[in-house]
Amino acid sequence: MENERCAQLVAESFADDPATRVQFAGISGWHEQFEAHCRCKIEAYEKLGCLTTHGDDGLAIGYFTEDVSLEMLATALQDAAGPLISDTTAEDLARMQENVLNVAEIIDPLWYQRFTDKANVYVLQIIAVQKEKRGSGAFRKLIDPLLQAAEVRKAPVALQTDRQELVALYEHFGFELVEELCSQKVNLTCFNMIKQP
Repeated sequence: MENERCAQLVAESFADDPATRVQFAGISGWHEQFEAHCRCKIEAYEKLGCLTTHGDDGLAIGYFTEDVSLEMLATALQDAAGPLISDTTAEDLARMQENVLNVAEIIDPLWYQRFTDKANVYVLQIIAVQKEKRGSGAFRKLIDPLLQAAEVRKAPVALQTDRQELVALYEHFGFELVEELCSQKVNLTCFNMIKQP
């Protein structure tokens, strides 16, 4: 699947997520901004080798912390976001920054360190499946190889979701809900889940 199609799939899959709504609240043309944001993320994750696709059925984004440091990830995302930032008004940039701070109240990129002493963790960022492929086993075809790779490396798998209805799906794959954080500032709850090796 080419990067543009990956970005479209992520935008379609996450446009209605609570965190997306909070992050892009008050932004003029927020949907176009969100699509551009998705293109930047796909570009960055692809450059770092963190993007996995299964034909045109779907994609997964994740990384082992031994292979991709938070600094590497931040640099790749910042580099990819350059054109997006230059095309955004100062007012929208200020609003985005405020919104990101609201989301960051409960979404911590290193949250899993509170629940494991392992140096290497697989951080599952995104799984997106084409709407017409949902319920066909496409999700399993994306997640199973990631879980197997983590098992081989004896690494826990960590994920965050802001959609309560996905908690049971991840529990089916062996994840445990270890933390539920509710924002005091915005209407947002984050569910932190880990699958131990």
